[in-house]
Amino acid sequence: MSIRNRRGMSFPELMIASAIFMSSAVLFLMFMSQNSESWQVTSIQQGLVSDIEKAAAEVNRELRNATRTAAGSPPNATRVSATDYRFYLPGDIDGNGTILDATGNIEWTTATQIQYFYDAGTRQLLRRTLQAGVPVGADRVIASDITAAAFEDQASDATLLADEVRLTATIARTTVKNRTLTSTVNSISRLRN
Repeated sequence: MSIRNRRGMSFPELMIASAIFMSSAVLFLMFMSQNSESWQVTSIQQGLVSDIEKAAAEVNRELRNATRTAAGSPPNATRVSATDYRFYLPGDIDGNGTILDATGNIEWTTATQIQYFYDAGTRQLLRRTLQAGVPVGADRVIASDITAAAFEDQASDATLLADEVRLTATIARTTVKNRTLTSTVNSISRLRN
């Protein structure tokens, strides 16, 4: 074959091949983008559920040690407001190695109070230690990205028992494509009574 007999693609054939290639590339990118967003949404949603459940479990673990009323203790677990709950924890006050005194009553660390509260400005559920009503040390972040949180007890919701405290909290995050995802937990803690 001579060089003159070799024939390449004509301009119209080249344009059609380019159009087919570009269409295929666009479809492929759209498919990948859609799968990537779906993966991101699933990943964020799983993280939200995990974070809010961990926060509720932490609050529950500590509230189970509080009590509404106990011998030798002032009124203990108190709903100060919908977003502020305070209580005392048992402790070995007399140094006998247990949280019980000589008569078998629980000893309460009334000098130190625990406060759980929601700070809407920072969107955080926080834990604070108080002594004589004054914060001591740094607040500990229980959960971030909280859009709402409330504590309820029998005084605010008659369906709860006297020894129950409910935490309702909603956590939210936004995807890269500005889709807001949320997860809400309703956790009931039973106080020591």
